[in-house]
Amino acid sequence: MSDCADTARLLPDQRLREVAASVYVLVAIVKKELNVERSLYEILQILSLTLFEKTSLFTALSEPTAQNPETPFPNQRTLFDL
Repeated sequence: MSDCADTARLLPDQRLREVAASVYVLVAIVKKELNVERSLYEILQILSLTLFEKTSLFTALSEPTAQNPETPFPNQRTLFDL
């Protein structure tokens, strides 16, 4: 009976990881399809801020920012080399 309780407790965490991985992969696909120069981190931040705005995805991702350093997060590892 305790096995069922352990499985039920782990299920939400597993779902969160699956959803996070799925979102990351979808954003990587969008980045490649739209030829966006921004990092995946920047794209995820933009999407979290512009989720409810009436702005096209291409416009939101292609507008330059005031600050655009060469390597904004040098310690961040890349999952895909797109």
